Amino acid sequence: MDDWLTTREVAEMLGVGTTSVKRWSEEGRLRAFKTAGGHRRYRRVDIARILQEQEDDGGLHTRLPAMSRRDIDALSVGVIQLSDDGMVLLYSAAESGFSGIAVAEAEGQNFFTELAPCTNNSILYGRFRDGVKSGELDLRVNYTFTYRMRPTFVALHLYRDSVTATNWLLVEPQS
Repeated sequence: MDDWLTTREVAEMLGVGTTSVKRWSEEGRLRAFKTAGGHRRYRRVDIARILQEQEDDGGLHTRLPAMSRRDIDALSVGVIQLSDDGMVLLYSAAESGFSGIAVAEAEGQNFFTELAPCTNNSILYGRFRDGVKSGELDLRVNYTFTYRMRPTFVALHLYRDSVTATNWLLVEPQS
């Protein structure tokens, strides 16, 4: 059974508690299979993919609060900074290029209800609200944007920096 991991093994690999792993499983962020006895098991390949995504990110999300707008605009990934109520505070040049929405048009709008209403659901907006309330938000999800554009597949990383209490959304188009 080398292909399957217990909740404790996954928690150790990801550097979190077993409660987080179970919660992610219940939220659908982490796929779990239940044994006949009701214990969760996780596929090693799924956990390896998560670890690779974290490595590929290079910790960018943790550096965003200290970066200047100029530095953020130089990134190849889309970056959106959100207020606690979902208003767009910063909309990067790369994200403007991906979406076709001008920076000046995006900033000041509510991301979930005005700019990208296709995200006004429990997967993104619900998790965002919960994360702002609890002070803990670190959601990675593959998603399809459908507003103002043809369906666009993206990898999203919605993150709250606990030190600065700022919210960030990284957007990376997928082919």
